Amino acid sequence: LLSSPLPSRLPETLPLSNSNEKHKRLDKTMTAAFEDVWRVASEKGLPLRTAAFVVALQRVTRAHLHRGFD
Repeated sequence: LLSSPLPSRLPETLPLSNSNEKHKRLDKTMTAAFEDVWRVASEKGLPLRTAAFVVALQRVTRAHLHRGFD
């Protein structure tokens, strides 16, 4: 469950020139987040709310381990 590397789609920090670019980037981020939750819900037979919590805990744990905290 936690063996996967950190997500490769980390948000970029470059300033955006217009609202359309912001919308496209937000749409991409939200779609990817939904797909992660949907995948966990489908694989584990969980409600979406519970799957979202599982995904959130996985991300926090992965970041915690990646940064070397015990």
